[in-house]
Amino acid sequence: MKGGTVPTWLELLLTTQFFAICTNHLFSNRNECNLFCIDCEESKGAFCYYCRSDHHSTHRVIQCR
Repeated sequence: MKGGTVPTWLELLLTTQFFAICTNHLFSNRNECNLFCIDCEESKGAFCYYCRSDHHSTHRVIQCR
């Protein structure tokens, strides 16, 4: 972060709603949306453990606790 620039993913992270139940994996364990991908340009917000396995397995992901 040279020169005081803020990464675009940081603004998305700060406005993302976390800890909801994943609508794609309602009846699975670990379905809480507490992960955020910093590599995806078109981030759709938080996602669960299973969504990470499906779509973000090679990306850099932040887990909110």
